[in-house]
Amino acid sequence: WIFKDASEDNTFTLPDPTVLSAGEYLVIYRNQDSFALVYPTITNIAGPFAFGLSNAGDALRLYDASGRLYQSVYYGTENPWPTGADGNGYTLELVDSIGNPNLPQAWMDGCLKGSPGGPFAPCQTSATSQPFGQGTLGIFPNPNQGEFTLQAEGLNDSQPFDLSIWDATGRLVQQQNGIQQRSKFRLGRLAQGVYWVLVAQEGRVCGGRGGVIQ
Repeated sequence: WIFKDASEDNTFTLPDPTVLSAGEYLVIYRNQDSFALVYPTITNIAGPFAFGLSNAGDALRLYDASGRLYQSVYYGTENPWPTGADGNGYTLELVDSIGNPNLPQAWMDGCLKGSPGGPFAPCQTSATSQPFGQGTLGIFPNPNQGEFTLQAEGLNDSQPFDLSIWDATGRLVQQQNGIQQRSKFRLGRLAQGVYWVLVAQEGRVCGGRGGVIQ
């Protein structure tokens, strides 16, 4: 597979074999020493690519092994695009995986330094926020109309877990304790959008993203 920016001359070929299962993540870096200095524990990485990404807007393009375009995103840096990621240390996070990723409203400013190598982790703004990444959370159906079933892989089926829901800005919007595995959960009146669902059980944490259609 090949990664390119807006220029056809700038290419990076992913090592063969590179295999990602559903729910897995890979960081593509430009400078390994600089990346390791900030994120020394992250090992699901590939690189380096020998070109830069423009701070005035650029393209991210991914081609499959046959040379066919698999996914492309063209990002900007001026309003209405989020500006926190424009040299200010915040990540640019996708909040609408169903819609057009080239639209500014499909993105938001994430957290300082972000959570590369894993899904979005809500910003550490309260004592209840915890990182994702120790398990896999299934949300069925997804998207939904505010009623769904949870199935957490990597947690003890016989023990209840605590559930919290975060909006796209990292704000905790709902919390409930003592949830049983595969139980049906009903949201209150939440606005249509994409939310992060986090479950925790005896120190183990897993999370997933769900869309709400009201």
